[in-house]
Amino acid sequence: MSVLFSKKKLRDLDVLLRLIPDIVILMDRNGIYLDVIANTGGTLLPPKQLIGKSLFEIGIPKPLVDYFLDKIRMTLATNEIQYAEYEFPKQDGIHWHEARLIKCGKNEVVAIVRDITKIKLAEEKLRDRNKRLTEIARLNSHEIRRPTASILGLISLFDKKNMSTENLEILERLEVCTCELDKVIAKTAKKTHLSELECSKKKNKK
Repeated sequence: MSVLFSKKKLRDLDVLLRLIPDIVILMDRNGIYLDVIANTGGTLLPPKQLIGKSLFEIGIPKPLVDYFLDKIRMTLATNEIQYAEYEFPKQDGIHWHEARLIKCGKNEVVAIVRDITKIKLAEEKLRDRNKRLTEIARLNSHEIRRPTASILGLISLFDKKNMSTENLEILERLEVCTCELDKVIAKTAKKTHLSELECSKKKNKK
């Protein structure tokens, strides 16, 4: 769906834009800042100092500048909203940002930029936790299943024909319980494997 965001709309929404935490940037096709609204900071320079400068002049690495200029040109060429996700080093560490670019006039775009560092860090912690749980489940599955196989092997060595009724009942009960435990371990291992596949699919979709 084609999207065109007019300058009039931008002016009409000025009050609303100043209430949101996102950074709103009006930029031309060459990456020149024409207007900046940053209510909670987050820009490399104060907004007023950015106006009139290009992406090349404010300390952004060239690969990132090229990436952003490509997004600007795609926005202008297609009239479609373009999405950009990128990381940028700041004094307190790496920050992740998400930007949405909308065409605004013939040679200008509006970029709405959001800091998603907290979301990225939470996702990373979740991945690390899932990885640890997977390793624990895999280790437990292997370590516990080995002795259960040994128990079942030993049970098969008994001469059940010459055992008393009482001992035979105990042995059969032991065999049933060991088989049930083995099934539980196998089920846990299968679920762990399926969880790994689901996580892999979600990662690939991104």
